[in-house]
Amino acid sequence: MSGKASSETLQQEFDLAYSLVYQASGINFKKPTLCIGDRHRSKFFEFGSMKDMARYGLLQMIYDDQTNSIFVPDHLLTSPFIHLPNYARDNRVFAFRHELVHALSSQLNPKKDALIHSGKKEHGETEYVLIAFDEGLANYLAIASAYFSNDQNLRAKAEEERLKLVNAFTEWTGDGFNMKVLAKLYNKRPEDILEILLAYFRKTPAMLELYKYIIGYRFVQGVNPQKRDLTALIKNPPVHISQLIYPATYRMPKTKS
Repeated sequence: MSGKASSETLQQEFDLAYSLVYQASGINFKKPTLCIGDRHRSKFFEFGSMKDMARYGLLQMIYDDQTNSIFVPDHLLTSPFIHLPNYARDNRVFAFRHELVHALSSQLNPKKDALIHSGKKEHGETEYVLIAFDEGLANYLAIASAYFSNDQNLRAKAEEERLKLVNAFTEWTGDGFNMKVLAKLYNKRPEDILEILLAYFRKTPAMLELYKYIIGYRFVQGVNPQKRDLTALIKNPPVHISQLIYPATYRMPKTKS
């Protein structure tokens, strides 16, 4: 296992990530505080079960909108692959960009975050839609921002993440057996994949939690916002499952040229 990254190294990576997100978005936002190491874990993540412990091992980073801070766990400070010295660094810079987009989004639209955290049942569908949108936007800008750097490793990592998201959706919806089962359940034709997904998530909106990354990314990719559109998009996010499944039905608020 390679050496542990220093606080100075992490700060340099974080500053780079912030610069790239700013260039990709054109939006000024307050830079979060870094909380480095497991000694900060209890402020961001609580162990309630063995399942939580397993989840923690897969955790990248966590952004907290209440304190405007980003938690970096110990296991991200080293690389498991000695022969890939940039592996941990590239992962961290991508994760930093992802969490910085959460910070940007939260600061531009705190009402959105308040609704997500409210836990009120009447917000059911909208809450899950907003969570998927948030994760989709974070991945979309984390990927796009890599191309404001000349670092080929950062670009390669971004492309790797993009392909994961795109292929995950294709593989999921390309599973003929599952789609046939859902088609029969919701009285849809097996080839009408989007109608099947719409019926599925309308019936069980909580299932969006499992697919938030791929559904959210597909939505933002479908909307394909230009830099000048981002503030309007974040302040007026999608609130219906139909908008997530059919991005063309989302109406981007007009912005001044």
